[in-house]
Amino acid sequence: MEIYNEKTPAHILRGLYATPIICELSKLGIFTKASKKINLKNRAKIKDIFVLNLCLDYLAHIGVLLKKSKNYELSEMGYEIFRRSNSFFVPHSYREVILNIGNILTKKKKLNSCKVDRNENILGSGLTHRRYFFQPINYCNSKIEYDSLIDLGCGNGHFVNEVLKKKKNIKVVGIDLSPDSVKACKKNISKHIGKDKFRVFKADISKVKFWKSKISKFLKGTKPLLSLWFMLHEISNHKVKNLKNFLLQVYNSFPESSIVVGEIVRLEDKTLKEIYNKSLMPEYLFFHKISGQGIMSWHEYKSLLIDSPYTLEYKWLFDNANKAKEPSAFVWILKPKKNYVRKKLK
Repeated sequence: MEIYNEKTPAHILRGLYATPIICELSKLGIFTKASKKINLKNRAKIKDIFVLNLCLDYLAHIGVLLKKSKNYELSEMGYEIFRRSNSFFVPHSYREVILNIGNILTKKKKLNSCKVDRNENILGSGLTHRRYFFQPINYCNSKIEYDSLIDLGCGNGHFVNEVLKKKKNIKVVGIDLSPDSVKACKKNISKHIGKDKFRVFKADISKVKFWKSKISKFLKGTKPLLSLWFMLHEISNHKVKNLKNFLLQVYNSFPESSIVVGEIVRLEDKTLKEIYNKSLMPEYLFFHKISGQGIMSWHEYKSLLIDSPYTLEYKWLFDNANKAKEPSAFVWILKPKKNYVRKKLK
């Protein structure tokens, strides 16, 4: 994304106004991915036309829209922005934190009292992560034998639904710590399979014995595939050993199951400086760090494969066109080792 990256006060300030406008117009469907023109059907649903026109005028003034007579359409840059507008949702869901930075710094307001817009966060996460799903799903369906799926950190169920498009006769388990995610996931999955084919519930995925006990009977006689999308940083607590211990617990519970792992990477400062003008990673790392999420470096993630119960079957690296070749995100297919001898962690 290359709109707000110029080294000028105007471009830096612009994000404060443009981001919420882009997010809300996108959610309202004023612009869709299929056309550069305004969706007239959705525009007709807007109650305050005066404010809508102010928003459209503003976006035209900064080059996102083109104004032709009394009509608007997306510029080339605007089309690219609204095509990827879901990338704005997750950072924007932390707006209460950003707008209260002064109060937080002066201790007039506690950081943990600032609420995250969970609905926008879940929506943005699900849509943003979809670009990582297709290759791993195709690989697993052609290379891995499984007839059930355990999605750890299921969010709104986007990954599950993508799997179900190509593999319908499976049992599904979705687990998430967010009640909003559980509710959304149940609703979305139920559109594709019967209620007797899936279980979705709230749990801490790091408590492997607990959630395994809840699904053992349901999945009895099946061979599960496990998926873990952008959840390692939620359970690491900034320590590699915590992730190694988690993987050992999963292996002990499902010794014949492969795992699909997708994760974001804590890029080094030099890399961030190199790519900032074409990446949203500085913003993504900011809100992940301020909310206490333990994102690891690329070196630390790779260390998980050392003395591991899993071998790296396949990998995809994203946005690694930088001097250090550090990806901003990656997807791994981890295959369990046969007869792995567990070693005690230090």
